[in-house]
Amino acid sequence: MNKQNMPIALVLGGVTNHIVLINKLKNRGFYVILIDYLKNPPASAAANEHLQISTFDIDAIRDVARERKVELIINCCIEHLNKEICKLAEELKLPHPYSYATALDISDKVRMKTKMRDGGICTTPFISVSSPDEIGEMMLNFPVFVKPAEGSGSNAVNMARTVEEVKSNVLKCLDRYPYSKVIIEEKARGQEYSVYCFPSDGRANVLMVVRRYTDNDSADHMTKCIATLGPALITDKAYECITETAEKIVKVFGLNNTPMFMQVMVNHDEVNVIEFAGRMAGGFSYRTIFENTGVDLFDATINAFMGIPNHINICKAEEYITVSTVYSKPCVLDKVTGYGELLDDGTLLDIMLPRLPGTQITGTTANGSRVAFLIHKDKTLKGLIKKIRKSFEKIDVLDADGNSVMIRDMYLTMEKL
Repeated sequence: MNKQNMPIALVLGGVTNHIVLINKLKNRGFYVILIDYLKNPPASAAANEHLQISTFDIDAIRDVARERKVELIINCCIEHLNKEICKLAEELKLPHPYSYATALDISDKVRMKTKMRDGGICTTPFISVSSPDEIGEMMLNFPVFVKPAEGSGSNAVNMARTVEEVKSNVLKCLDRYPYSKVIIEEKARGQEYSVYCFPSDGRANVLMVVRRYTDNDSADHMTKCIATLGPALITDKAYECITETAEKIVKVFGLNNTPMFMQVMVNHDEVNVIEFAGRMAGGFSYRTIFENTGVDLFDATINAFMGIPNHINICKAEEYITVSTVYSKPCVLDKVTGYGELLDDGTLLDIMLPRLPGTQITGTTANGSRVAFLIHKDKTLKGLIKKIRKSFEKIDVLDADGNSVMIRDMYLTMEKL
């Protein structure tokens, strides 16, 4: 219990990234209570207190906030939570980064894409349905992506090449998100990029643009990000178009003093927005941004939730940096091995292990199959790729019976750059 009468912060979600968030809040003098339904989520040891409550149980979270007189409710990386946090914060008169109405526009991808389209922001052609029966005769060009209007990352995102595949994937989305609309959108031409921003002082402040390397051709047609590379190898004109697009989003949605990132397709100098989020990206993106720009997104995000203005200064990147994703086959996870020597000899800059031993890896979603994120950094692309290849040769993923379950062929090579 908080016997020192410290201000209390509620952190929603016990994901690995929130360990950094919790430690930074404690350094600011907060007593931190973690809310997560798991008995022992990754971030629980960092918190002063862990309450085993689902982040979907808003009534219970409201009761805790009132009873404990919390001064801050915060999340950094989990998509659905900012909507609920903004709703609670407005009700309890606590600080928050943007209004509940704005949070709804961002978190519901149908509302988001409709508002982008109406605001003159180029986005992929789409329709939305509530059941396979509503599909009828689609006026979209194949292939298409099918995804829930809620959710984050690559969860339940699948490619479809026929109407029958579309209907099957709509059912998959509804099975995972039964109360959500399902978006069916054309695959945009070009290459996919993530654009990390921090709007403040009336500007989008593009921090870094990274190329996303994905695998859409596996048997399950599930979209898997195998790596990101930054700074992206794009033309000055394409970078200018990306910046202009980010500025439009900031204006149309009224964003200021908040983290934001976009998923875009760049075809020569044409930019097409897939979607964006009003939060920090997950995984190791915060670390790559700090390494290459000097901007600490966790500190800036805490300021945003507390209503403290941020003034963003961006340093120029001097090295290439990648985040590579390690995927596992379905299993009961035991451990990831072989990375200690890679950290010691400088091959690996860092590693994040988002899954605890004993986790059931089902293979039903791309996010759920990720068992490690690897950071590599080098002054040359050839040096970078050499480090990635060495890591994927040395690292292994073991199941509870000691079997190797790592998917080894999904990593960045020179041929894919």
